[in-house]
Amino acid sequence: MARLLTDQPSKTLRGTWDQVLARSSEIPKTSEVELRVFEMPVTDDDPTIALLESWIAEAPTDPGAIREAEDDLREFKRNMNANPAATGERLPNQM
Repeated sequence: MARLLTDQPSKTLRGTWDQVLARSSEIPKTSEVELRVFEMPVTDDDPTIALLESWIAEAPTDPGAIREAEDDLREFKRNMNANPAATGERLPNQM
């Protein structure tokens, strides 16, 4: 393996394999590349994964229920913006 010259400019690309490969045109073909792979172990007893899966299981799939949830979100945003709008404050960026 060739020795890496540490006094040369470098670039760090981060992301999934597909994201990094999508930016491969940014790397000159004569460049030396070092690749480090960080695997994120996921176990069946991971509480974060269990929580996400429970949210996914509880998510509505009925179009009417989805519309109702979206209406609730819009109403919540209006209510959150009501006081700043009434006092002339800047509103946070809206989605």
